[in-house]
Amino acid sequence: MAITIFRSAQAWGNPDRGMQLFGSCKEAHGKLAVRAEQTYASRFPAFKKWKDDLEREEGFGLQAYRFMPASVKLLDEPKFGGGVFIIASLKTC
Repeated sequence: MAITIFRSAQAWGNPDRGMQLFGSCKEAHGKLAVRAEQTYASRFPAFKKWKDDLEREEGFGLQAYRFMPASVKLLDEPKFGGGVFIIASLKTC
């Protein structure tokens, strides 16, 4: 699995910045799933009401997932130059 992070307002032709994370993903269960839902609800307060309404009407079908990055690829053209990627492996604890 991969995740890309960048500022969407970057203009074509100007120096860009961003990163890609590569790794694996699996379903979150138990305390980890509860924590993920609580974290999401604290960031998006309307989520809790939406979820509660959905559970009453038809059941809740969303699943939380845990992403475990193994490597990262950085692009920071203002800092490193055009088209230069910094690639690093990540160590899990």
